[in-house]
Amino acid sequence: MSALIRLADWTVPEDEIDHLNHMSTVFYAQRSDRGLHNLLDQLGAGPEALAATGLVPVVVDRHTLFRREQLVGSRLVLDGAVTAVGRKRLEVYAQMAHAGTGELAAMFRLGVELQDRVTRAPAAIPAAWAAEAEARRIEPPPRSGPRSLPLGALGAELTLEDFVRAGIASHLRREITPDLCDADGIWTPPRPRKWTGPGNSGSQGVMDQIWGGVPGFVWPALEMRILTLGPVRRGDVLDSYTALYSVGHKVMQSGIWVFEAASRRLVQVIHQVNIFFNFETRRPQDMPHEVRARLEGLMNLELLRGRECV
Repeated sequence: MSALIRLADWTVPEDEIDHLNHMSTVFYAQRSDRGLHNLLDQLGAGPEALAATGLVPVVVDRHTLFRREQLVGSRLVLDGAVTAVGRKRLEVYAQMAHAGTGELAAMFRLGVELQDRVTRAPAAIPAAWAAEAEARRIEPPPRSGPRSLPLGALGAELTLEDFVRAGIASHLRREITPDLCDADGIWTPPRPRKWTGPGNSGSQGVMDQIWGGVPGFVWPALEMRILTLGPVRRGDVLDSYTALYSVGHKVMQSGIWVFEAASRRLVQVIHQVNIFFNFETRRPQDMPHEVRARLEGLMNLELLRGRECV
């Protein structure tokens, strides 16, 4: 067993601050990706070694627990280590903390595959890299595991027929054009843009009726999980389907399923848990009865009926 490895340190810049005046969730993911590449480099799987073997690292399961919001100018550090070594997959734990106080900003659990650069099929991890990863392996903190988003509750086996049955139509269609792809024709999302509020990032389906719907209150994320189920290539057309499926006194849970239109294959699943938050006091609170009743009226209970929830 080993200890956590320092992977990055930085100060939160203005361009990573969103409409809630704190660090945007999309940049938590970007920062964790940068840290992952630094971790792989220390295992011997740096850019040159990956290029020589024709492999690329892909996060196929990203789980994030958001612990405390971070403001512009916050000094942050990212530490992490491998927690499990499989034949074709590494499990990684990372934590983001305030450099001055040590308070955790977020915890990450990442499932990472080394995939063939062209085919994007998962490949066996080279023995030397696996041995180095095993030598540095740690046990992840139990509290870092999924809380409200266990794998069995994410609907990763859903088909388009399930959305038809549940009465959910696609709310967003986009074609993957050549300028969005790398030299191998694989979609390479650009640097994330911070979310600046409702109406500025295209339709989000049923959530368009929720974000910004209560003046003075917002919906920061508590937990998020993203499954990447296959590559997206040049010429693919992606359709997104969204459902709100759980509402409590303070929190709601929603999911986005992204299908490739021609093949009808599910390529990505995104789930998040958001909390009702008073923007002035910057504290969560119970939803008023009328707000909760309206959200319950927007829920789709049919889509995930019978699936594991905790």
